[in-house]
Amino acid sequence: MLDYIKPGLTEQQIRAELENYMLSHGADALSFDSIVASGPNGANPHAQPGERVVEKGDMIVMDYGAGISGLSLGYDAYRRTRSAFRRAAACL
Repeated sequence: MLDYIKPGLTEQQIRAELENYMLSHGADALSFDSIVASGPNGANPHAQPGERVVEKGDMIVMDYGAGISGLSLGYDAYRRTRSAFRRAAACL
């Protein structure tokens, strides 16, 4: 996914690719509606992906999950993003 995400894509395009990737790599189902929120939309914890176009330098919040063999797994990419932001802020 990191190779796919780039400026010029909409939040909806990123969500579609993310969900397709999970389903095509063994997920039986999605655990919940995936959240992809970029730039100012990332401040809304329950943002719905929209037509906002990702711009260079945007932070992107992603929250997604998939079911595999009856188990539901979720992953909050914000945790990784928050950690990266702390590392970047420490360099300022």
